Amino acid sequence: MLGPDGRGRSVADLSMHLLSLAAMVAAAVLLAGWRTHGSPGETAAAFGLLALFGLAMIWVGTYIGLYVRSGAQADAATFGWLFPMTFLANTFVPTEGLPAWLRPVADWNPMSATVAAARLLFGNPTSAGSVWPLRHPVAASLLWSVALIAVFAPLATHRYRTSSR
Repeated sequence: MLGPDGRGRSVADLSMHLLSLAAMVAAAVLLAGWRTHGSPGETAAAFGLLALFGLAMIWVGTYIGLYVRSGAQADAATFGWLFPMTFLANTFVPTEGLPAWLRPVADWNPMSATVAAARLLFGNPTSAGSVWPLRHPVAASLLWSVALIAVFAPLATHRYRTSSR
């Protein structure tokens, strides 16, 4: 990590996240004909939310990564929380179709709010859902992202400082 608190690594990871996002968008536009249906401001806001959520996930991953000793352990630790977060969300299917016991987990998942917000801002909204995060996905995505950064950035920074002594 660069710097006294590890922020350099997070900035580098965010840069890679943004490059990956740009490549994915370019492929979607050029190869699949994807287009946004929102205004330029809404489209910019959608990409901003995706970048902010990516930064939040980077800080979560950084914190977890500071507790493992090898790349294999980091992969396993990341898979342990990112896989369920991705698939227990509205990423691929609407949460309305999930079993009653699983639906609240997906409805309140930060990934669900971010996916719903991006769809809304890109002009491709889906059903609003019955819970607050899906009725107000932009606000929920912002709140989740800021909360995750507010919790995990200081934790990761502290862990980095104490482990590097």
